[in-house]
Amino acid sequence: MANDNQESPGLSDETRDYLEEVKKGKSRKFAMICKGTNIVSLVVYKKGSVEKYKKEAKSAGKGQFYFGTVEGRGQDVTFKLAREDGFDSAPVKTQALKHFLDEGGIKSKPLFEIVDTAPIALDEDDPLAARFLKLQESALQACDAYPTRVAEIEKAIKSTALILSEGESDQAEAQVNAFEQLLKSLGPEANLGPSSTSSGAPATSAPSQPTAGPSSSDQTQREKLQAALNKLVPQLKQAVANHPQRKVELLTPVAQIKRQLEQGELAAAREGLLSVGMLLKSLLQSTAGGSTGTEPASGIRQGTVDFAKCRLAWDATKKRVHADLQKLESAILAEYQNSPAVNELKASIRKLDLVLESFAEDLSDMLDKALNATDPAERTKHHNNAATTVDKFLAHATNDAFINQLHTNPFVPIEIKTTLTATLGALIKKLA
Repeated sequence: MANDNQESPGLSDETRDYLEEVKKGKSRKFAMICKGTNIVSLVVYKKGSVEKYKKEAKSAGKGQFYFGTVEGRGQDVTFKLAREDGFDSAPVKTQALKHFLDEGGIKSKPLFEIVDTAPIALDEDDPLAARFLKLQESALQACDAYPTRVAEIEKAIKSTALILSEGESDQAEAQVNAFEQLLKSLGPEANLGPSSTSSGAPATSAPSQPTAGPSSSDQTQREKLQAALNKLVPQLKQAVANHPQRKVELLTPVAQIKRQLEQGELAAAREGLLSVGMLLKSLLQSTAGGSTGTEPASGIRQGTVDFAKCRLAWDATKKRVHADLQKLESAILAEYQNSPAVNELKASIRKLDLVLESFAEDLSDMLDKALNATDPAERTKHHNNAATTVDKFLAHATNDAFINQLHTNPFVPIEIKTTLTATLGALIKKLA
């Protein structure tokens, strides 16, 4: 652990320790203060109220407050902020986040991600949290068996998880007991199984008879979780077909769950399964509820599909460009790592950030507004705005001298210009 006089402003030893845990696949919560284009402070914690850590973060200086959940694996660390909490854009640029973490001794490839609902990070060492996670398997089955009670079950899950994540020990046990009783009241289809006690007391005491041993038990749990994941596949395919603009949001956690199952991280996989299951139910119910059977086969409905495809294509293109820029940056720094001018080079290489900044005007947001508009005039307005922006972006990608230089750089082959012009050219045709 680093000593106190090695701490960077706004990044404590405890925060560094928790970030290292995140890199090992654990979920944690964060509170962040930003001012302008810079991060003032960052506090990462396991459990407790947002307000408590907001005060701690603000002790380092004034600025805008942000909070959410941080997840990761290896060098990849993602700070997730939720739209439901009022966040619709990243607090600062990714490079500013990386620089802040580098200065604090955390070597990583960080990103910000805006999600509808931030995942709740639970303390995996808390017996009550472990008991609650086991009950979530029954909650998924109960939602299938009692579709009219889904909202009630979801509300109970969220309220219980929130209390557990905030460390309210005096309320947590009662809340978990109440959640278990709710599932029991639904009937045998809820299938609580052996993970809970019949009396509602915490199922944390040792069993009276020897059990099969950790490896056998883990294998059984892994098989159950894999079966639950397999059961979600048809719903996942349907949700992706109905909501193509949310494909990445749906498939990314599924890939993470598969990896967690392979690596034996069963508690994390169980929590991820519940989150995906609830998201799928929400999406499929909204689709069923929103379909009147009287919509035309073309026009607005067809336009919705086109806007969604455009947004997916543009988001994927920006990610490919970002990956190419990172590849080029790594190649340049590797070439000159022993040069006496390497520090000067690191500063000048930031010019690469200007490439994506040239496309900072939020085309994705315009396409989303067109996608969600119900009024034809409103849809047309956002459609025209998007088309105008695509025209401007294509002209820039085609004619910008710096992008042309990158295309012929001597360090590593990249396809930034080709990637941008191909996608933007296709978007022009779709939006024409």
